[in-house]
Amino acid sequence: MRVRQEQSPHQVQVAKQQRLNQVRRNQPQRLNLLRLKSFKQFKVYAKTGIRVYKGVDFKHVVKSYAKHSRTNAKTFIVTGKAYSKNGALRYKTAAGYITANSKYVANLYYQTAPKKVTVLAKAGTYEYTKPTFSKANRSTHLKKGTIVKVKKLVKQGSLSKFVLTNGHYLTANKKLIIAQP
Repeated sequence: MRVRQEQSPHQVQVAKQQRLNQVRRNQPQRLNLLRLKSFKQFKVYAKTGIRVYKGVDFKHVVKSYAKHSRTNAKTFIVTGKAYSKNGALRYKTAAGYITANSKYVANLYYQTAPKKVTVLAKAGTYEYTKPTFSKANRSTHLKKGTIVKVKKLVKQGSLSKFVLTNGHYLTANKKLIIAQP
């Protein structure tokens, strides 16, 4: 049988404060886990040369990437967002943290539908009869420089696809196509 020791009011208050501090320390970790679970991943590409850093405050460089043309630009999958001490938004990737500054990175897929697009890819790209892009659904091969009219943009998960005026589908990947003014 265990004998309970009497505690002074001061000891009780200290014990309560210790439990409260422990809960507060664990709370940000739980919030971060909730944010990661509800975060919707998306892809970005590097518009200029870019560096990947170990932490959000950009002190230790993990890797550097030189500037490439849009069709050969480095692509990153964004798995989370974070803010540096000075409040700058950073994107978390598998390799580390990159800047979210629009001068350096942009969404890989169009978010709105332009009226016309031009094929950029050296090997061209395909039109598809259905929103699922498979060999069985391929319709027409579009060569580099081909201009097509867009009816609307549809989203499929984190991917965007264009519906053309003929009812076929085309990728909305900025590395493969470019909007016409």
